[in-house]
Amino acid sequence: MREGRLKPSKGRPPKLTKTNNHEDDELQKLKDENEILKLRNAYLEKLHALAQKKRKSQTKKKPK
Repeated sequence: MREGRLKPSKGRPPKLTKTNNHEDDELQKLKDENEILKLRNAYLEKLHALAQKKRKSQTKKKPK
């Protein structure tokens, strides 16, 4: 073996930083989408509760 020669590296090459940026972007998009879906769900639940309350008040007024 000659001195000064580089030994071949073993194992997997390190991950590129571009992949991490892409993963960070994807994670942020998913977090944003999750927040939007939570807000939409809360809105629809409130709307449903108000509709039930309105139906309930209308049925009480009918038997006069």
